[in-house]
Amino acid sequence: MNKDPLDELVDQLQGKIIEDIRENYSPLVIEHWQNPQNMGKLEGHNAHAKVTGQCGDTIEWFLKIEGDFIREVSFLTDGCGSSVACNSILTVMIKGKTLEEALQIEPEDLLKIIGKLPQSDRHCAYLAVETMREAIKKYWR
Repeated sequence: MNKDPLDELVDQLQGKIIEDIRENYSPLVIEHWQNPQNMGKLEGHNAHAKVTGQCGDTIEWFLKIEGDFIREVSFLTDGCGSSVACNSILTVMIKGKTLEEALQIEPEDLLKIIGKLPQSDRHCAYLAVETMREAIKKYWR
């Protein structure tokens, strides 16, 4: 049975998009983009920050801190897939860490773990780290 020409075009376009994504993003970014960890509002949080970047993306972080440890963490973003992935990966990195350990994480550390990310999306890692730091600073205030 022959495929409809429109269906063939859609299949070709989807194949090209998937090829471009694999060429420009690390497998870790793709995984967290498609299956984000710790996304959503965390009930019972005792630290929160909301930051809007120059790109227009808004990120919110929610932390549940016990003693000096980050016991639970979550985020929300209205940003792109790279924003989702950067925040998701960073939440996994800091869960269970002390506040001091979390504050020592630099955007470049996150980018190193992420691997391949287009230059135009690197600001997402900086915004994720900035929002995490702001939540911790607000907790201390």
